[in-house]
Amino acid sequence: MLMDEQNLFIPDENATENLDPSVDEVNNSITWTASEFVNHSKNIVWYLLLLLAIVLASSLVYVFTHNILSAIVVLILGLSLCFMATRKPKENYYGLDSQGIVINNVDHPFAEYKSYMLVSENGHDHILLISVKRLIPNKAIYFGSQDKDRIMSILEEFLPTENVKGESIEKFMKKIGL
Repeated sequence: MLMDEQNLFIPDENATENLDPSVDEVNNSITWTASEFVNHSKNIVWYLLLLLAIVLASSLVYVFTHNILSAIVVLILGLSLCFMATRKPKENYYGLDSQGIVINNVDHPFAEYKSYMLVSENGHDHILLISVKRLIPNKAIYFGSQDKDRIMSILEEFLPTENVKGESIEKFMKKIGL
């Protein structure tokens, strides 16, 4: 376990609001709660445009391949995307210390990451931990603006910063509001 037993943050199941971050200056650790992702508001027009794009993509697949099964798979994948877009973010419980980060009581040691970068998305800052392994996705860590300096100071001790342009799929997902 990354954090000492005495500093382990165990969330109250009945808590529905953000808890104040707790800072342990002696062990150089901090705990806080934050949303798991930035919730982009989507109106009915967004969903209608998405459904139109899904039907268009499915139709194009059928026209070019003459395979109904492929068109149905594209339609099902598109509808799955539409369903996932309705999902609301849940609250994650974070802990950061000299060993790594704990997200919802799951340890993520710093050895799993080669660097980090600060990303600003729609006025919300978050940290993106860049994975050492290519097939393991990068980990986004959200936090309140009051916690930014403390979290950044701990991370700077253990990981280098990196200024990487986002991957094209990430740029596309941000552009369409996902």
